[in-house]
Amino acid sequence: MKVSVIGGGTGSSAVINGLKSYPDIDIDVIVGMADDGGSNAVLRDEFGLLPLSDIRKSIIALSTLENSDILRSLFTYRFSEGTGLTGHTLGNLIMTALSRISNSERKAVQEMCDIFQVRGRVLPITYENYVISAEYDNGMIIHGEHLIDEPSIPERTHIKRFWAEPKVSADAEALGSLENADMIIIGPGDIYTTILATMIPENVYQILRNAQGKIVYITNIMSKIGQTRYLTQSQIVSILEGYIGRSFDHIIVNTETIPKHIIQYYHQSGEHLLKDDLGEDERIIRKEIIADEIFKKDDGDVLVRSMVRHDADMLGGVLYKL
Repeated sequence: MKVSVIGGGTGSSAVINGLKSYPDIDIDVIVGMADDGGSNAVLRDEFGLLPLSDIRKSIIALSTLENSDILRSLFTYRFSEGTGLTGHTLGNLIMTALSRISNSERKAVQEMCDIFQVRGRVLPITYENYVISAEYDNGMIIHGEHLIDEPSIPERTHIKRFWAEPKVSADAEALGSLENADMIIIGPGDIYTTILATMIPENVYQILRNAQGKIVYITNIMSKIGQTRYLTQSQIVSILEGYIGRSFDHIIVNTETIPKHIIQYYHQSGEHLLKDDLGEDERIIRKEIIADEIFKKDDGDVLVRSMVRHDADMLGGVLYKL
């Protein structure tokens, strides 16, 4: 079975890790190229490179190297001190060097996949630079993934329009993957800055709308300020289906209870547990799919991260049965 996973962020890593143990599944990861925060911002500005972090995460998730803990640790190591190094991961720096040596970002991605013995493909949705922009219902316009991801906006303000500047073409290899997939998996991940940011290059919506494979959406657990705050699961599904122009074939929703102290932590940041108001729609699959381990940020990581994440094995088991 051919599976295409849209996103490439931390949520997609759980999907990849959950599916790669099944030998009859071929996995492609379609990675968005709009990230302009943290280490990506510096490397993008100084070297003109596409964002590398989600590519790096996808390569690690798809790696089949045995006894590779030290190599994985090196690749994900984030510097927390040192002028010019703080916030960078060693993996991003290595990929930057590979891009310069090979004079090709496409070739650098492939060479890194070869080094890590990736089972599957990591496919940037485009090799062109673009900036995502959002207009809110109060008239405010914000340009840039990082500013949309961590905005300073009034409460109950929602995005009403979302676009890319300039318009960019999706890579033919990524489009081919989506067109030929038996299953396309969307999420979990930030609705605008990860999922829609990956779909926004030209022709992606059209390919998804007409895809022969089933489309599966994995819902997020918690809301995201500036994107889904005060929204419910059904409202988020409507937003995504509206952009794609097609209904999802399956929607996976977590039913596991989140500890109160975790909910309180999110409340301090203005975020909340997303309400499951999807009803008894036959497309809905409700399962306990939360990871036991609570995520902790690395030293030197200046970006906001989610603490609650999906369990890879549980998620993979649910997806494999579809």
